[in-house]
Amino acid sequence: MNRALGRAILPLAVILAIGPLRDTSGEGLPARSSASPDVQDLIVLGPTRPLLLRLHVTIDGKPFREVWQERFGELFDAQDRDGDGRVNAEQARLIARDMDGGVRGSARSAKPASKAGQSPADQEPDRATLSSSIQASQPPFVLYGRALISRSAGLALFPLLDTNGDHQLSSEELAAAEQQLKQRDFNDDGVVTAFELILDPAALADASDPVGGEYGTPQEQPAMLLGRAVAGEEVARRLLERYDRNADGNLSLAGGDQELTLPESIASALDRNGDERLSGAELAAFAQREPDVELAISMGQVSARERRGNRQCVKVEDGWRVRQKLLRGYDLQLGDVEIDLTVNNRNPEQADLYSFTVTDRDDNEYVDLQEAQASEIGAAAFAAMDIDGDQKVNEGEFNSFLAEQSAAAAVRLQIHVFDRGQDLFSLLDVDVNGVLSPRELRTAAGVLAIEDKNGDGLLNGSEIPQRLLFEIVRGADPPPDEAKLKAGHVPISTSESLSSGPLWFRKMDRNNDADLTPQEFIGTPAMFQKLDANGDGLIDVEEAAAARS
Repeated sequence: MNRALGRAILPLAVILAIGPLRDTSGEGLPARSSASPDVQDLIVLGPTRPLLLRLHVTIDGKPFREVWQERFGELFDAQDRDGDGRVNAEQARLIARDMDGGVRGSARSAKPASKAGQSPADQEPDRATLSSSIQASQPPFVLYGRALISRSAGLALFPLLDTNGDHQLSSEELAAAEQQLKQRDFNDDGVVTAFELILDPAALADASDPVGGEYGTPQEQPAMLLGRAVAGEEVARRLLERYDRNADGNLSLAGGDQELTLPESIASALDRNGDERLSGAELAAFAQREPDVELAISMGQVSARERRGNRQCVKVEDGWRVRQKLLRGYDLQLGDVEIDLTVNNRNPEQADLYSFTVTDRDDNEYVDLQEAQASEIGAAAFAAMDIDGDQKVNEGEFNSFLAEQSAAAAVRLQIHVFDRGQDLFSLLDVDVNGVLSPRELRTAAGVLAIEDKNGDGLLNGSEIPQRLLFEIVRGADPPPDEAKLKAGHVPISTSESLSSGPLWFRKMDRNNDADLTPQEFIGTPAMFQKLDANGDGLIDVEEAAAARS
């Protein structure tokens, strides 16, 4: 097969712009429906409200689905040697293989998606049938929800304190922080580290392996990718899983049991019977409306005309903000959700991720399965390379196969969604030493006085937003595994506690948090009460120093 087929993807700079919901320049991109070949919709499941985002994505100035179809058409024409518009089962398998673009873990020998009871004609699919079948199993745009191990404290802390599950914190819930988090002080040292807040470190590390699927269960994922095969019923199911706290099959829009916060215009359009509750049938229409935010993302080569046309025309609600970053991304502040959107425009065709010389570790002029796997080339990919089945891949087989897969990877897109959670940890960690001490937990309710900007007595909305990282990349292989968590205690900063206070105080202060609890104090309870001058249940550095005078 001609390795030059489908090389329509030329790598250059990425230009991102907010898609024009109102065009003040006359040069903006025209509004498009969700059926347009450049459109990819997704729902972001925020703490109190879902958002509908629309991405307009182009590669080299063409809608990304058109680029995918061009690559498919070239492969189909190469296999359709008699030009009758059909291919046989083996040819269909080869086309599906070369449209995959994966090397590490894809099921490379698999045939296109099929259904039981196919007719003989289905065994020799035409262009449209095979295109639909391959898109169903190898979509041009996929989402990977990924755990952020290093920042997982934000994922764990807020839900631990949010005992009623309403995605906001009351003064009562904050006041109970110390008692509630005792279950996380696994080593009984009196402080809670970010590491200890992870419910099950091993499980969370395993969840970060994208080869095994998406991060967590669907209801734990912070975003949902919409496609032509995603029915309204599936949208409704995910929304109910996320927001239906009382499990009655409806989402309340008002009152004391309010479960969903929506602008009046959206709420009234969805609430067809006007009962201030959204049923599953009503929620099924959630994505059938104008998006809340549109982003135009241009990848690959960008023409001067397209650059001029990519003007910022932003439609936002009051209090929302979209800021373009210097390095091709955007900071989106959308109420109770903050999204850091980045773009990686690396072109798989030019990445040179695999070298025959490097992979052939013993320099015997062929690559075996062990050498391939050592370079993160999957067994199925190796079998596809090994055309003659001799368990030896020569340089020609190696380079030919990877050239085809790189061309396919260049027309496939991924969005990686990292959930950083609602970062309550940073608010409570007053001394910024990486741990939550008893003093910080006992005064947690005081955070309300500072952060409760709307004065409703709760931490909610933009006061403590959910932070997400979106990364858009070109490629087909799942992202590489996150590093597995290592057992052990996260070290904390101890500079202040080790250098201040009497020697006896520093020796008793086993967790180095500059406070002595009754558990750390080795004297009698009466002596502890005498030293605890303010009666807060802790002996601090000043109280210890006063005892010497």
